[in-house]
Amino acid sequence: MKIVQLITCIDLGGAENMVFNLCEYAKNNQPGDELVIYEIHSSNTTYSRQKKQELRSRGITFKTIGNRYKYMSLLVAPFLLLLLLRKEKPSIVHAHTDLPDFVLAMTLRMMSRPAFQIFRTIHNTELWSTHYLACKLTEASCHDDTMIAVSAAAAIAYQQIRNRYQLKATGKQHMIYNGVPVPSPEPHPFQLDPERINILFAGRLELQKGIDLLLEVLTELPEEWQSKFSFHIAGDGSFRKQVEELVKTRQHIHYYPTVINLSNKLYPFRYVLMPSRFEGLGLLSVEASLAGIPVAACRVAGLEETLPHEWPLWAETPATGDLFQLLQKMYTNDAAYEQLQERSAEWVKERFQLDKMGKDYFNLYHSFQKTNG
Repeated sequence: MKIVQLITCIDLGGAENMVFNLCEYAKNNQPGDELVIYEIHSSNTTYSRQKKQELRSRGITFKTIGNRYKYMSLLVAPFLLLLLLRKEKPSIVHAHTDLPDFVLAMTLRMMSRPAFQIFRTIHNTELWSTHYLACKLTEASCHDDTMIAVSAAAAIAYQQIRNRYQLKATGKQHMIYNGVPVPSPEPHPFQLDPERINILFAGRLELQKGIDLLLEVLTELPEEWQSKFSFHIAGDGSFRKQVEELVKTRQHIHYYPTVINLSNKLYPFRYVLMPSRFEGLGLLSVEASLAGIPVAACRVAGLEETLPHEWPLWAETPATGDLFQLLQKMYTNDAAYEQLQERSAEWVKERFQLDKMGKDYFNLYHSFQKTNG
């Protein structure tokens, strides 16, 4: 059975990472199935280039529908996707996040009766905060799809957006937590300070991830705290310039462009910090816990499900005042560090196994195949 995984582009992102893991699972466990990645547009980042080389080396097929220009690709992608689907004849087209949903929806409007089943995974808790019309067109085109939410919070977000447009939700709803492979330590590029508590922020340098809040906290950090903590920021995005400017004036702050296979390089840190405003499911939190690194995070939908109940390292809201308090908690809870490691590792191992995610997805894929003979 051929299954198309439709993503925005092969680059940093939790949704994309989940697709890569699912393709890897299929390669190792589903010899009768073929997963193919279609990206809407290409990316020329270092991470993207390295990831594509890795996918090729592992025998995972991917195709670029458009070009490196995002908005031009969105215009032509529905037509090119239509041609590809007619040629490839997949059994299932599985879209991930809003732009792939939009491209697939526009393609469906050019088809009288699709010969494939539509799957969508909802990866976030904030859906289509802008572009009202594009969202309405997308959701109106998806009425008999199979919907998979990556968390309970993401499932609620899906229902809310269907209610917004007075559309009936699909009757085929499921929740599958993203599975994460157990990290295998690799050499890392980080400049660690053995005299300080080393803290990592990693991900897209965007408002969703709270990088602006972190920069504000680091700018105002008292001098006595600067001697306690060493902050490491890894990633890329629209706040990159602000990060680079701050690093020039602070010896205890370090910046690294995108780090390939980051999950295998978390082990030297004392904590991972996630000041996110919202998440579909915070995969970095799961990866850190599996690597034995406690996570300090904002208590927001999509992150709450990744850490144990009564976790001591929460910031109650994504605000600078609460982040300052969180840093204090990290300092005072350091004495109970081993207990934090054990609690979080046990929690994620019970819920976010890669094999379980793979089996759950392929059970759904194959149930469609049985239904259709």
